[in-house]
Amino acid sequence: MDKLREILVYRFWMLLAIALIVPLVGWWIGSGDAASAISTRKSEINQAYQSIPKGELVNDTWINGVKEINTEQQELIDAAWEKLAAGQINLKTWPPVIANAMAKLGPNDEIPLDLRDIYFSRAYHREWAEVWLIVDPIRFGKLDVETGKQPVLGIVDFSVENLPVEKWGDIAPTTKQMREAQQDIWLYRSLLEAIADVNDGVENRSDAVITKIKYLELLGGLAHKEELDTFKGSQTTEPPAKDAGDEEVRRDKKGRAKGKKGVTRGSGISGFIDDTPAMAENFFLDAVELARESGSDVDPFAAAESQNDPEFQPKEVRRYVQELDQYNTRAFNMVVEMDHRRMPDLLASLSDSPWPIKILRVELTNGSNTKRGGGSKHGRELDEDENDNIFMGSTGQFQPNARPYEATVEITGTMRIFKSINQGPNTSAEEQQPGLVADGSTTDSPQNAMAEANPSFRSDELDDIELLRNITDQMKQAEGQYGFGGSRRGRNRPGGTGRGTGNGLLRIGDGKGER
Repeated sequence: MDKLREILVYRFWMLLAIALIVPLVGWWIGSGDAASAISTRKSEINQAYQSIPKGELVNDTWINGVKEINTEQQELIDAAWEKLAAGQINLKTWPPVIANAMAKLGPNDEIPLDLRDIYFSRAYHREWAEVWLIVDPIRFGKLDVETGKQPVLGIVDFSVENLPVEKWGDIAPTTKQMREAQQDIWLYRSLLEAIADVNDGVENRSDAVITKIKYLELLGGLAHKEELDTFKGSQTTEPPAKDAGDEEVRRDKKGRAKGKKGVTRGSGISGFIDDTPAMAENFFLDAVELARESGSDVDPFAAAESQNDPEFQPKEVRRYVQELDQYNTRAFNMVVEMDHRRMPDLLASLSDSPWPIKILRVELTNGSNTKRGGGSKHGRELDEDENDNIFMGSTGQFQPNARPYEATVEITGTMRIFKSINQGPNTSAEEQQPGLVADGSTTDSPQNAMAEANPSFRSDELDDIELLRNITDQMKQAEGQYGFGGSRRGRNRPGGTGRGTGNGLLRIGDGKGER
């Protein structure tokens, strides 16, 4: 007992050892059986998986079917894309004198220098003369030899100085400049045709819906604020000028409010629409220095005088707002004076353009014009510094409130120029246009062959090609005063001498002007 009593002293430690050993032995015995069972079951599963017959899964049929549907849908999209591009092919016309030669070139081919020189010297200004006449602008007619007077024609006050004619000096344009300049003519023509459609059937200026085109420009720029923030050459401005009733707000000649350092800002909204910021879709057109990428809008004399001015530095510009595989997007800004009750007609006419137009912003400013002649067939708004009296009313005085519904309307939008999937030159060129041969020279043709070759001719007066020639000559002669390009000499600038009517109207002479 004495020996047992000594052993019992260590009973706790003995029980602890047994408690630790028994679980370990039990886990080892149990895990061995479990591991054996798991291994056996795994082998059975692998054998069962290997015994599954190989073949095409049912899901592959669905996947292949979806791929076929996607292919068909892409073909439909390409067909629609090609159809839209084909619908614009007839609009992408070149001047008749080079049309056949241009038809043999692809859209990215280099244009030979001789064609560029012909375009520059013989076609470019005439193209703009045709476009200008689309809206039946106010202008002087042919000189009456017997009376020595020139009649005033037209219904829309649209000065030729507002045409965005490129200034190339004495050098023919590059291929890029020539293609971009002609594209601007196509787009500009469509916008003016929309205006002309609204005035369709109007014979008297007093009955016209749109009486004045104050500003019409094609623009490039940025589509999203993220791009604006990272755009190297961008220039932002303050919020749009709210100039309703504020006579101190300065405006440029195009009717837009000007801020500090000559930065142009978007005109404010007043009258019928709340003075709120423009919608986001205007893609910050007013916040970016927007200019045609051809970059020839800078007056060389102003550039020479300002070459030491750090603020007068060329900025990086973008011709298009969007450049996608399917199309490019060109923006436009239009400011007109019109009967605001017919504004839906103008928007509808723009929406019918063959160059799909998306209207992004419409601003309306109620204007009470007290300087418009109400009794004259050819009445128009006169500037305060004009001493011209040819547009007075029949009583010899300006008639107040002659057009109570007249308002200034500004429209901003984008136009889409579609790209053909299979663009290429017309190598056959078998069908010759009237009066033209492939080398660009002219043949004996009827007097109105050019009008037949170009469907943009709208006015009956254009049957007289001599009239068109006179307008073109006058545009070249007025180059200096109006900022036109193409003339070899005689540029008008402050302190210089030159020819011009002084009031934005073209005088049609006897056809013996400079060639």
